[in-house]
Amino acid sequence: MKTNTPQTGNSSFPSASFNIKTNGENCNYTYVMQAKLTTSNGGDVNAYFKNSNRDYIILGNVSSSNLPNTNSINNIKSGTPTATNNPNAIAYPINNILTNIDSATMVNNSTSGGLCYSIDMGNSQNGNIVQTLGAIPLTNTYSISNDRAGEL
Repeated sequence: MKTNTPQTGNSSFPSASFNIKTNGENCNYTYVMQAKLTTSNGGDVNAYFKNSNRDYIILGNVSSSNLPNTNSINNIKSGTPTATNNPNAIAYPINNILTNIDSATMVNNSTSGGLCYSIDMGNSQNGNIVQTLGAIPLTNTYSISNDRAGEL
């Protein structure tokens, strides 16, 4: 369960866990993991981005009347976000914990919609990746006065 402190946007370290299983010559497999965010005016957009060599994910309000628009997402991805220009979206750093997986590297893959994680299983047939959000959002991606209450 994700909780945010309304005054700061700080999170309670929510995480998502993914189990990857293969049934072949595992050194031949590389998997792609994407994250998408629904916007009010552009459909689904890539939710991953990099800022100062740090991996981030953008979370958006999912209430139909409060979906972020693509301008909000582009403002966050610009590298110098302004809280008044990205309502209903917030960015958190991602920490990956790998078990029985050789690597998970953020790459730009145009066939997968831009930035995504390339996951190399190595010789494992069964591995896990856990993505945990950092506690403090990217500066200027959260505003108690501009972001509307709803679910992230």
